[in-house]
Amino acid sequence: MFRRSLLGLLLLWTPLAWAAPDTTLTIAPDAVSGDTIRSADENSRNSTIETAYNSHGHTDSSQLANTTNLGDGTAGNKTLCGNAADSSDSCIRWDDTANKWTLSIDGTTFNQILVSTGTASLTSNRWLIGDGGNQVAAATATDGAAIDTTISAGVVTVAWDGDEVGSGTDPALSSCGTSPGIEGNDWAGRIRVGTGSTTTCILTFNTAFASTPMCVLQNESSLTTVMRATTVAASVTITASQNLAGQFISYHCQGLD
Repeated sequence: MFRRSLLGLLLLWTPLAWAAPDTTLTIAPDAVSGDTIRSADENSRNSTIETAYNSHGHTDSSQLANTTNLGDGTAGNKTLCGNAADSSDSCIRWDDTANKWTLSIDGTTFNQILVSTGTASLTSNRWLIGDGGNQVAAATATDGAAIDTTISAGVVTVAWDGDEVGSGTDPALSSCGTSPGIEGNDWAGRIRVGTGSTTTCILTFNTAFASTPMCVLQNESSLTTVMRATTVAASVTITASQNLAGQFISYHCQGLD
């Protein structure tokens, strides 16, 4: 009888290992050597274990085969936080309304970190977008001030101070002779000054810098032509000491903020 009761007690105790631990668990009355275990004692012990077990919800997380689920299967956000000694802890949350994973470093403000919808559009705080084909279709990262990095259709674009680095279309040329040419982007490139007599050339950026950029020029065709760059946020004006017709000028512009 004692052995069967003890086995039943152990079987009831086992599920407690799966539940969230409580601070204490007291089972009474204590067994004393030589005493007879009465049904009332057994029922009291069973009741103590059942109360502790049933007071804990078992639907906050579950496992099915190789999948672990977070949540109770009903509508609403599902949040997992680090429970440390800090006043605020980092959390990851499934936003059930917007259907996206979000991240918080203070447990209060959540920013989107991952969405797999097949769309290529980017919104604030969105970092990765899956295209449904096991690859990243788009991504964006920002330091919150000046540097932004975006992946879209396999092209990586870095923007500094609101303007792109290493990609983009050719800037526009004006007052740069007849039929001038350019190869490059807002950051760097090479200008071929058009024909006719001209000592100026204006390069207008595709995207204006947030503030006046710094631009450096080099005349690749002449060692004697002196040039000056006058910059504003939207353009740079090249002024030369002599005719620039047919000459090649390389440039590099960079935002300062």
